[in-house]
Amino acid sequence: MYQCITVHDESGTTCFEREVASNFASSIASCDLGWNSRRYSTRILTGLPFIAGHLRMQIDVDMSFEQYFEANQLFCRKSTTSWRRFNYWMLIYGYPVLGAVFALLAVQLVLQRAIVGALIEFLCSIFFFWARFRYPARIRKIYDQQAKDLAGVMTLSPDGLRFERKNGTANADFKWAAFDRWIDKPDMFMILTGPVMFYRIPKDKLTSAEQEQVRGWLSSSKLLS
Repeated sequence: MYQCITVHDESGTTCFEREVASNFASSIASCDLGWNSRRYSTRILTGLPFIAGHLRMQIDVDMSFEQYFEANQLFCRKSTTSWRRFNYWMLIYGYPVLGAVFALLAVQLVLQRAIVGALIEFLCSIFFFWARFRYPARIRKIYDQQAKDLAGVMTLSPDGLRFERKNGTANADFKWAAFDRWIDKPDMFMILTGPVMFYRIPKDKLTSAEQEQVRGWLSSSKLLS
């Protein structure tokens, strides 16, 4: 028979399946996992779907504002639509340049005693600088609205990803092939479901072996990286 065994270590909780004899399942206290020479305390879980012979990872996830901000910037630079990318780069680099240009024009008009024109140029300069440096505050507002939906349980398997919100308002199931692309960063796997949505898989909740397993699943799905 197949039993689901939950492993507890410093990286979080991981659920995996292995075949065990019926008369041994009830007395399991510890085991050598094969993919990792360390030994773990284990307990049998019931009521969970089994994936016979395959690794199945179940981790608790959430996202801080700093992590959300980093992922959002990466998303705007690497994915989404070309128009959204253009708007992002204009906001980050174009607006400060335009603000500086309008400020210089305002100074020039002041020297020419064109006070009304200088005031208009100065207000335009203020707007571009304000829009640029308000960007983190705008992202913070969006994060505050979505934060409760970012915490939950994420299940990773050879078939795909399942995310269950902690507040119980929604669940999402995806095959790996349903994602458009993925990005491998030192602290996360970022997988993109389209031009307006992404999922963040935190690496600090996975062991090195589990990270390699997830990387293999993503690579085998022929997603763009």
